[in-house]
Amino acid sequence: MRYQKNSSSRKNIFAACFLLLGWLIVAAAINNVYLIERLVWNSKIGPVDIGGKTISEARTMINNYMKEFKSHAVILRSNEGNYNIINKEIQPQFDIDAVLRDAYEIGHKQNFIDNQKVRIFSMLKTTTLYLENWFDEASFVLTIIDRIPKLRHNKVLDASVVLSGKEFIAIPGQDGYGFNDEAAVEQYHNILATLKPEPIVINIAQKSPDITLDMAQFAKRRANQLVHRRLVMIYSYDGYNFDEWKIDNYERRNWIEFRKIAEFGNYSLYPILNSDKLRNDLNKRIAPYMYRAKEDITITNQDGKIHVEGVAKDGYYLDVPKTIIAINNAIIANELDTSGHYAVPLVVAHLLGGVANPNNEFGVSDVLATGVTDFFGSPENRKFNINHASQTFQNVVIEPGKKFSFLKQMGKVDSTTGYEKELVIVNGDSTEPQYGGGMCQVSSTLFRTVFFAGLKILKRANHSFEVKYYLPSGLDATVADFGPDLVFENDTKNIVLMQNLVDLKRTKMYFKLFGKNDGRRLRFDGPIQDGPVGEKNEHYRVTWYRYVEFADGNEKNDKFISVYRNKDLVKKHQPENLLEKKDSIFVPVSLDTTIFNIKSASPVDSTNNPHP
Repeated sequence: MRYQKNSSSRKNIFAACFLLLGWLIVAAAINNVYLIERLVWNSKIGPVDIGGKTISEARTMINNYMKEFKSHAVILRSNEGNYNIINKEIQPQFDIDAVLRDAYEIGHKQNFIDNQKVRIFSMLKTTTLYLENWFDEASFVLTIIDRIPKLRHNKVLDASVVLSGKEFIAIPGQDGYGFNDEAAVEQYHNILATLKPEPIVINIAQKSPDITLDMAQFAKRRANQLVHRRLVMIYSYDGYNFDEWKIDNYERRNWIEFRKIAEFGNYSLYPILNSDKLRNDLNKRIAPYMYRAKEDITITNQDGKIHVEGVAKDGYYLDVPKTIIAINNAIIANELDTSGHYAVPLVVAHLLGGVANPNNEFGVSDVLATGVTDFFGSPENRKFNINHASQTFQNVVIEPGKKFSFLKQMGKVDSTTGYEKELVIVNGDSTEPQYGGGMCQVSSTLFRTVFFAGLKILKRANHSFEVKYYLPSGLDATVADFGPDLVFENDTKNIVLMQNLVDLKRTKMYFKLFGKNDGRRLRFDGPIQDGPVGEKNEHYRVTWYRYVEFADGNEKNDKFISVYRNKDLVKKHQPENLLEKKDSIFVPVSLDTTIFNIKSASPVDSTNNPHP
């Protein structure tokens, strides 16, 4: 009887353990499903608990907390007493999107098992992230001085530079009472990062000027240099097309002011441009042009087939506060372009247009890649052909393992299919008007997109000579009625959806490929200028490399070569150098293209290359 009781007890314990294990497995599965599109538990940004929230919900919570935080006071604790500054007086700025991206990365990486562990243990462990922040540090210091009477009435006067008429004059400083500016600024940065209302310690003491007369004389010389140099602001579209704006500093010398900057334990004085005047100018001249709202697509099932609503558009807006910082940092660092002017990349926020319902039944959830080309300066017929041809490639579905042929999809190109005559390349060394001129803008843009997506490219050929619309070198794909063709394969295990957008206002063409991210990682290297080839140097070669690492650890490395004819040998057509265009610049980036059939890896010198 005792044996039977013990046996029964063990069975009960085993059953209980089995049930507990089953419950844990079910709970883990439910937890995993719930957190697929949500932040893991116990995620905090400062004191704000955003665990289990969607990105949108977390952003709303942080913005609401920020409104309240900005109305709170920061205590200035000094040996003369305590004083207050309201946060909104300093106008602090925060990069909320960046910290939310970091928060979402936790438990949402490529490794499924690691994600499971992180999501389960997040119920037991708190993860706190901190906000990147910035503010006008000079204005912050002046606010402290103004708030504390002993500092306000006994100011240390640094040597300075003022504008008198059209001339800058250096003025000596004087002794007084001061504090450690740099330490106060650092304390406030920490308060903004953690959103905790800690007091700022201000130790007041007698102090000599940080900026001497010699420093002011140096700043005066730099200001005179600034006056005679332009500020050139560049906006790069996906790295290789751009727009450019200029500010003539001579006409705007009254914009120049001077900033004290801590360097290596000491201080220096530098000329910069007034933030308010810069802000007004950027908002008036550049921001409206730059702005474009983000648009997503929606995928639904209609009779078992994919139905796509909308056209995905990436959104852009000028980040004015960060751009002002970038401009003045470039002036302080004396960053000059080849013409001797200050060169500054504008800070533009890029919002990726994607899939509004990523949980659709077709599994099309991710943007695999975006490609873009610029057709600035194209004749009207060429623009028409580009826009007309693009419609043939809208919402094309490529099944897993299937090949896509550009020529097959494009179909007939002549007057009967609505095309106009425009310049095409003939015999590899001249141009003449034919139907469909400009078609290669479409094929080149698609080629770049396919390459960025890391898909298998089967056929592609470059033009016989470089065409201005496809720089930097080696990023073009020519097509003709009877070949060459652009052919690639959907080597993923999911559907690939193709979309394009022709922006006639900005003279840009975009392609997007949608699918499901299968974990492949890509790296690109180029363009590598290999120099002239041929007995008479009649050609020159450009090489790019693509490195693809798949989720299973396998790798595929591709070498892509483009061979172009020497432009001096081209008849009737001299490719315009993009570097010399008034509103264009070549910005080297990691991209790729190829001149050869990847299957055979044999170089091709194409001579029948219509549709430039």
